[in-house]
Amino acid sequence: MRTDMDSRRKSFGISLDRKLGMLMRGLTSEDDLLYQVYGFGLPRSYLMPLPILSTKRAKSIKTLAKELNMHPSQVSQAVRELSARNLVIQRKDREDSRRRMVLLTEEGRRWVERLQEIKSDLSRAVDHLTEETGFDLGKAVECWLDHLKGKDIVQRVMEEKKKRTRLMVRIVPYRPSHQTAFRTLNEEWTARCWTMEQSDYECLEHPQRSILDKGGRILVALHQGKPVGVCALLRFSGRVYELARHAVLPAVQGRGVGMRLAKAAVDQAKKLGGERVVLKSNVLLKAALHIYKKLGFVELDKNRSFRSCGDVHMDLTLKTAQGQVKDAFAAGSVRPSGED
Repeated sequence: MRTDMDSRRKSFGISLDRKLGMLMRGLTSEDDLLYQVYGFGLPRSYLMPLPILSTKRAKSIKTLAKELNMHPSQVSQAVRELSARNLVIQRKDREDSRRRMVLLTEEGRRWVERLQEIKSDLSRAVDHLTEETGFDLGKAVECWLDHLKGKDIVQRVMEEKKKRTRLMVRIVPYRPSHQTAFRTLNEEWTARCWTMEQSDYECLEHPQRSILDKGGRILVALHQGKPVGVCALLRFSGRVYELARHAVLPAVQGRGVGMRLAKAAVDQAKKLGGERVVLKSNVLLKAALHIYKKLGFVELDKNRSFRSCGDVHMDLTLKTAQGQVKDAFAAGSVRPSGED
């Protein structure tokens, strides 16, 4: 069942443009013949300006082209043919003599009424086709267009590409064998952006006593058995946790590792009964801030300084909070987090 569904989806995706082309040809290939049957003797493209001109307002070639989604030269050619049959007249614009305005003649209005007959018959034919197929194509197209307004096809394709290229990683609990990677990954990005402090060295050299023995957690992202990212969840008093020491190997950044680590840390806080998760980051770490905002973190402090290591304070409420979030920041113990 699954294989059959995947096969149909693959076939649909590959040939969608071809199928739409065939559908359009099936609906429009006999357009000109249809109009001849109704006695017009002109191709459909020449007749398209007539209904628009039925509003009794004169329109310029440029305006007609825009409303018809046609090139001005095509509209000019149609207007010339319609003028030759006394269906429209052209006159100079009163405000700009260089511009020609187009109006319907009485004969042109009679043709518009005849065009309504085709429109009515065509509408009924489509209704019958809908009944035969049991599928309302018009509504389906409208639905597609509405969804594409919110997210166009390019965005959708890029999302699929991102999913396809996401690194296959496992998120595992920290083990003593991960200490070197935990230190190296954090040192690399911290030293690149700021000056390492003694508290940083202490935490990275002794994560067991600095984080784990105090009720915190450390998560490690493994790719083919090798650590490519880390993230720590430090515990404050009560049920407030801090997301910190969030670092990803530069070679795999932008491939979803940072997001998976941060989400796993938040999930750990929930399992531990946490009510809030706080963090400090920096305005320069745009990728990390994007991750935190996607997870629901909100900024608590808008007073930013580029000299400050952690100038963006963020908070995520897991449930009704009793903890003292601002006290944690005021204590100055929250270190900046992360690099995706």
